Amino acid sequence: MMDMALFRDPGFAWAVVAAVTANLMMAGALFVLPQYLEAVQGNDVFGTGLRLTPMLLGLLAGGIVTDRVAHRAGHKPILVTGLLVLAAGFGWGALTTAGDGYSATVPWLLVLGLGCGLTIVPAMDAVLAALPAAQAGRGSGLVQTLRQTAGTLGVAGLGSLLSALYRDRVPTGGLPPEAAGAARDSIGGAVAAAARLDDAALLASARGAYVHGMDAVFAACGAAAAAAALLLWIFQPGRAREGAAPAADARESDHEHVVP
Repeated sequence: MMDMALFRDPGFAWAVVAAVTANLMMAGALFVLPQYLEAVQGNDVFGTGLRLTPMLLGLLAGGIVTDRVAHRAGHKPILVTGLLVLAAGFGWGALTTAGDGYSATVPWLLVLGLGCGLTIVPAMDAVLAALPAAQAGRGSGLVQTLRQTAGTLGVAGLGSLLSALYRDRVPTGGLPPEAAGAARDSIGGAVAAAARLDDAALLASARGAYVHGMDAVFAACGAAAAAAALLLWIFQPGRAREGAAPAADARESDHEHVVP
């Protein structure tokens, strides 16, 4: 069902790498962030959704920049820049402490959204530009499948990392068995248990443990984004290569018209 020959074109293959990498990391981030905003910063569900808006604004800005710059600069520099911006956003987020307020969160949410917009949008453009017209549907479907798979793996892998680090640091000694189990299971369970027991120490330690795990997840994502940026800088074809495929298609079309 998959035409693996598409990956012989480095313009297609490395654009797919950029899109899949960004999707994997952002899926993991969107699994981690709502729990941080709700359970650690103390927002309700609606407030948590509103506080993710800066990321969406950054994504919109990245798409606008891509639309205005890609035709002059080509896809490669935008993709590399987008991955580096993502790495910077994740690195900034990895410095978060349990006592930080929302005002300290907004800047790196904007940077994450901007990096995502500067990566996923030009990656999809580069994928379509590298494909012959007859392969556009199959190629874009393949990329979407890989992106969705990466998102699932991002939630599973990064969520498991967060969970393991959280459980290692949250203290449950002296708690009733039911409360201890809830506190170990999730930060939401710890917040609920602390509220029932009126245990401020449990709440503070659980929040600190969650932020510790979140920082580790963001550090891993930042390192992965920086590594992907380096690989694309080395191996992704430049502007001249991107423009080669359409020219070849045009020549083939001309030949078909001339030769009966």
